[in-house]
Amino acid sequence: MKRITLLFFMMTFFLNLIQAQQKEFLSISLSEARELAVKQNRALQNASYEVRKAHAQRWQTIAAMLPQVDLNMTYNSMCGYKMKIQGMAIPMNPNGTLGLQTSVAINGQMVVATLLNNIAIDMQEINRDNAELDLVVDVETMYLTILAMEKTNNLLDTCVLNLRHLHKLTSSAVNVGAAEQTDADQIEVQVAQMENTLSNQRRALEVAYNSLAFSIGADSHSQLVLTDKLENVLNVDEAVKLLERDFNVEDNNSYRLAEKNLELAKKNELLNWMAYVPTLSAYHQYSAKNYFGKDEGMNMTPPNTIGITLAVPIWSSGKRAAGVTEKKIARMEAENDLADAKNQLEISYNQVKHNLVSAYENFETQKNSVEVMKRVMLSTTNKYQYGTVSSFDLTNASTNLLNAHTNYMQAILTLLNTQKAFKQLLELR
Repeated sequence: MKRITLLFFMMTFFLNLIQAQQKEFLSISLSEARELAVKQNRALQNASYEVRKAHAQRWQTIAAMLPQVDLNMTYNSMCGYKMKIQGMAIPMNPNGTLGLQTSVAINGQMVVATLLNNIAIDMQEINRDNAELDLVVDVETMYLTILAMEKTNNLLDTCVLNLRHLHKLTSSAVNVGAAEQTDADQIEVQVAQMENTLSNQRRALEVAYNSLAFSIGADSHSQLVLTDKLENVLNVDEAVKLLERDFNVEDNNSYRLAEKNLELAKKNELLNWMAYVPTLSAYHQYSAKNYFGKDEGMNMTPPNTIGITLAVPIWSSGKRAAGVTEKKIARMEAENDLADAKNQLEISYNQVKHNLVSAYENFETQKNSVEVMKRVMLSTTNKYQYGTVSSFDLTNASTNLLNAHTNYMQAILTLLNTQKAFKQLLELR
């Protein structure tokens, strides 16, 4: 069993080594991460494609009002049949026809449909801008979150090394009768708890790296290396500056979409009114018929034909009126949605502003708490080495330091997420 276990660990080690060699390291700064996300994120690319699709749909609507030209060619053969009229046999010779038809039709609904396509383009452009804003802010938040987690892991590594060293010293003191075994056991338990916490943090950090790599469109074999330091890119003063900004609800993408939705509802109402407008259509058809036999048969096909049609809607049993009523109600609903959107955004602004103030104050408190706990831990460690405090005091100081740093990291993440919400509300990158 021991040999099998050893073989298993060796195979796992070599597999991990091979995978590590296959990965390509990608050093990236915060600004580079933002740029890569905008260039390579596939969801953002799809948002741009939707804008292009909306442009293509508009051109389809416009083209439907422009002249349409169709060319057709036909060949007919009666297989030698001769038509008899009053005792005369008239051969039905093979013939071919070349036809060219030009047509155009226009009505009020086609014109309004073009206006609807313009609104659809505007809405897709707003969606694309909103997706880009969310992506850039998300990438920035993930980048800073990873740096904060890295810093926490470094602290845990340091704490584990220090406690291991103290455990070794305590075990030596137990062997010579200068300390109790319970002291060494308490430190050993503390080491195990910190190692478990560190393992969980490393797994969470790997997930965060994978999320960032996916967001910036990096290759699956790429191993990200963040080049910026948390202290250099964590701009806490930005939180204070954000609080000084005024909020214009009309600049918010959600409100702009609600406005476009109302505009769309109005145009849909107009579109249904256009069902009462006549449709004007015209066409020209040219036909050239050729007989492939000696004799020309009866040719009743005129070479040129012109036609104009004016179709006036008269009665639809209330169908058109019901359609107008339906779209009128939809327009009234869109007006209510726009008013609700404005109120909700103003309420959200006040709430996010309050959250940002609280997050900033909590960040400052937790930051000072970490510095205090570091000094307490250093003092307790020195005292423990000289025998003036117990192992209980040491493990308690270690736990307090770990909790303080955990709270500090949570305060950073809360501040980052609150800034993210504030930026998205104000449409800031």
